[in-house]
Amino acid sequence: MLAAGRPVLILPSAGRFPSIGKRDSRRLESEREATRAVTDAIPLLRLADSVHVMAVNPRSGEHGNVPGADIGLYLARHGVRVEVKTDHGAEIDVGNELLSRAADLDADLIVMAATAIRGWKEWVLGGATRTILESMTAPVLMSH
Repeated sequence: MLAAGRPVLILPSAGRFPSIGKRDSRRLESEREATRAVTDAIPLLRLADSVHVMAVNPRSGEHGNVPGADIGLYLARHGVRVEVKTDHGAEIDVGNELLSRAADLDADLIVMAATAIRGWKEWVLGGATRTILESMTAPVLMSH
């Protein structure tokens, strides 16, 4: 996934998925990889009934004056029906918060960046990426 150069669609090992991408949930991040994930997903996001962009505990200034406003406008300009939400004060880690909100929204696709840290001998997946891959309940589109 980290070396593919293309988005990767990952399906959970259990469950049935009659539709993918009709109700999307998307984590808002400020990294280059997150921008790539959103751009890679635009063809699917245009077909979705609704897209929810989440900024989980954004740091001051990280996403501009209004977290999510820029990416919401970008998606809207590409014909995506989007809603942006900021989630402050989550009691759980970002990966589990994203899974929880995706379940609340009955999302059938999660779009996110695959983050990793280059280690001495191998890539080590970032915390949210690892959590999603270990516990996903909906298909996930990841880009790096």
